[in-house]
Formats: sequence, C-alpha cells, structure tokens
Amino acid sequence: MKLSIALTWLSALGLEARYLAQRPQTPLIPTGVVLNKEVIDLLQQTLYMMNLEYDFFTAGVAEFEDEFTVEDYEVLAFIDEAKKYYVWVLADDLSNAQLQPLKPCKYWNPARNFNEWLTLARILQSIQTDWTVYLTGALAPHLIEYAVGAAARAPEEARWETYFRLRQGSPPVAQTYQTAITAKMAHHLDSQFVIPGSCPEEPPFVSKTPLLNVQKTTLEVGPGFREPTRPIWEWVANEVPQARPGADLYVAFLNQLDSPVYHKLIVTGPGRGYSTRPTSLKGTTYAFVTNDTAAQTADELEKTALAGPDILLGPY
Repeated sequence: MKLSIALTWLSALGLEARYLAQRPQTPLIPTGVVLNKEVIDLLQQTLYMMNLEYDFFTAGVAEFEDEFTVEDYEVLAFIDEAKKYYVWVLADDLSNAQLQPLKPCKYWNPARNFNEWLTLARILQSIQTDWTVYLTGALAPHLIEYAVGAAARAPEEARWETYFRLRQGSPPVAQTYQTAITAKMAHHLDSQFVIPGSCPEEPPFVSKTPLLNVQKTTLEVGPGFREPTRPIWEWVANEVPQARPGADLYVAFLNQLDSPVYHKLIVTGPGRGYSTRPTSLKGTTYAFVTNDTAAQTADELEKTALAGPDILLGPY
C-alpha cells in the first residue's frame, strides 16, 4: 500500500481514536429501564456479532503481528480496541436493563496467512457495516438513543472496511449507499466463523437457510481482484432438494438500496450450479438461490431464499 494512502487513513483514524477516548463511559440505557422484546433482540444480536469481531481482531493482531507494517499495527490495534469498547457498552447497557448479555461463542479462523486474514476482515467489516445500517432504522421507532448511536457508528465501520480494501489494493467504494441486511442474513454469514455447538446460548435471530458459497481456490485478494463473472455456486445437495438439473431457479443479487437483480441458475449436478453476475453491481453484493423472483427487499428475500446469502466483495 502506498505510504501516502496509509498516512491519510492513519490521520483520520487517529482523530477518531482521540474522539473514542473522550466518549462518555456511561450507559445509554438508565439502570432499571424496561425495554421491549424487539429492542432486546436487536441489541443481543448486535452483541453476538461484536463478540465475534472482537475475538477475530484480537486473535489476528496476535497471530499475524510479524507481517504487519507500522501502519497496519496502529490501525488494527485501534479497531480491536474499538470493538472491545462496543462489546463493553452493549453488555453494560443490557445488564443495566436487568438482562443477561449473550456470552461469546468459540470461533475459528480459516486464514492461512495475513492476506487471507485481511480478506476475512474485509468480509466481517462489510457484514457489520450493512447490519449497522439496518439496525439504525430498526431501532429508531423504539430507542432513539441507540438509533442515533448506530447511525454515527455506520460511517466509522465503513471507513474500516475501506481501509481493508485499500490495504489489498482495491479502490474505495464509490457507491452512495450500503446494503442494509437483516439480522438473520447477518447471522447466516457470521455463522461460518462460529464453531458449531460452542455458543452458550443462541442469538435471538438464527438463520436456518442452507449455506451457499462461490467456489474458491483461495482467500487471497490483491490488486485488480475481481470475483468471477460466471460464479460457480456450491451448496449441500440434500439441503436444497429443489435444486435439480432443469429446475427453474435463480440467483438473486442484492446490492445497495435497489431491488434484487435475478439471473438464471443453471444446476449442473448435486450441490453445484452457475450463474452470471451482473456487471452493473459495484461493491459488496449478497447472493441467494431462490425459485421466486417476486421479492423486492432484503426482508422478502430472507423469506423466499432456498440457500444463502453468500457475500461477493466485488472489484469496486
């Protein structure tokens, strides 16, 4: 990464670090306040995600420290501290509301080297940024203090996502909006980092949709990286019985605030098929297998999907 770019981002993150240090160490929710179930579930789901991210960044900083530049260490150490702060705020506020905060699960990290770890960090940051956008709107009718906090945190999360893009040689995303994703979509994507059966208790929103993955030979991402224009999708065959050769199926691509784009899925065999990725979609895109093209929002896709979502990083 060019030093000028790194210094530019370090300067921005340095200002943010001083702001973080000045944040009030007091809870947003007064002791004893009664929260409705919808708010409780949203906060617990966010804590579930933050526990994973805090563990991921703490472990990554320790495991790959020898491969860091000075700039890497300063930025990643700050992000790790910020994740720790958010875990503390959520757990403390839930406790003040006389609730038991969700305890961390046990996690696994498939990265074999620092560049693969950066790819996974970029994926987790994309998920968290897009979840935060959804969370802001979901909390607004019920708990304005947290909705305002989530709205303020969204650009912070997006800047970290952009750091990982720059670090891997990809340009910043020029898109105007993030793609708001639901709690079950976020859980579905995060569950691939969680060791099955390791959670003391499940989060409120649990996705039961089968996993969907683009066939990959490596997690390595570098300058000029592009997802394939004709992705080969893989799933567990017996979990998606509708996916048979000749079946009328589609891949739904969800990106930004637009309606999903549907492309035909050609099933080539058990647990395997391909489609064409729309070249018009920039930045992070989410993909689902479905036999229904009526869904026009993330919430509707969540109900009609046969498998997924998978996450595509995209070149832009």
